[in-house]
Amino acid sequence: MSKEQPVYITSRQIRHRYGDVSHMWIERRIADDPDFPKPVYFGPRRHWLLAALETWERVKAAKNGAATAA
Repeated sequence: MSKEQPVYITSRQIRHRYGDVSHMWIERRIADDPDFPKPVYFGPRRHWLLAALETWERVKAAKNGAATAA
């Protein structure tokens, strides 16, 4: 029985994932979006749990879909 290890990604990987957004884009999500996953620190470097980001994406897409359907 093998248990999958959590996957963490860096700020650079997040910026690339969301279309080469700026560092400030991440800072704004952290400050302004209470649903955006909080970073985990490994030493001085920030990482995000990939599964948490994927959940945030699904919730955001569902909210946007509900808003356009109304």
